[in-house]
Amino acid sequence: QSDISKLIEDFVGEPSIEIDYRKIVKKPYQRETREKEIHELDDRIKHFLDESFTNKSPAGFSIRGRNYMDVRSWRVLYLTTIKYLYQNYENFEDILSSHKFISKRGRRIFSRNITDLREPIEIKPGIYVEVNLNANQIRNHIKLLLKFFNIGIEEFVIYLRLERK
Repeated sequence: QSDISKLIEDFVGEPSIEIDYRKIVKKPYQRETREKEIHELDDRIKHFLDESFTNKSPAGFSIRGRNYMDVRSWRVLYLTTIKYLYQNYENFEDILSSHKFISKRGRRIFSRNITDLREPIEIKPGIYVEVNLNANQIRNHIKLLLKFFNIGIEEFVIYLRLERK
């Protein structure tokens, strides 16, 4: 350290200043947080799968006229949709062999092998689904599922409760 100080003094042509590092008081870094405004939304207004759901929270949804209310997260909405599909469609397990349920990066959405997924949840004995998704990814996966099971996207209605800006 003294060698470096000597080199700096020689280069600058002035003696270095002694600093007592014990007297320096560090202020703890406090990250500035920006509070998002939260707006209550009318949970009776219908929303469809062609919208962006960034910063919005679900209140419930309807699929083919069957209502599911008190769905307070996108993950629960997704898992409830999947449960509806495997209870009502005998060919549900065909999604495991379909190339449509592989992401652009080559990751599987549904699998029998738990290590294929980052954050798997078992939806049926031996079948797992990836749930490490944001709201718009969930929307896209639901659209894929509806198309796979020949359900029109107009038959899937989402009701929202909150919007953060």
